[in-house]
Amino acid sequence: MNESEAWWALREKVLSALMALREKQDVAAAALPLTEKREQAGDILDILELCARDLMVIQDADGDVVQTDIEDQLHQLRFTGSEALRGVMEARRMLASNVAWQSVLEMLFFKMAGG
Repeated sequence: MNESEAWWALREKVLSALMALREKQDVAAAALPLTEKREQAGDILDILELCARDLMVIQDADGDVVQTDIEDQLHQLRFTGSEALRGVMEARRMLASNVAWQSVLEMLFFKMAGG
């Protein structure tokens, strides 16, 4: 992954969506840019899981952040790492049950937004 330009571009798109979630009241609009990436759903959830892990480290101050290049942005998010991780786990279950990708993303973003 470290050498894949496509992975880094996708991570940037995911991070942009998370930052939009922080700034917008419209949760569905924040998730919208990722809905076109259905074929990359697994990678998107992996990236979100890694962000959740780092966010838990930041919030609990017990360990090292893996993604040090985005640590400042992670500090700005308004949800907890545990909320995000629970949402990612539920999203994986929903995808395995053939729930539509857009619905999965919207549910995940609503959970992270506290809704």
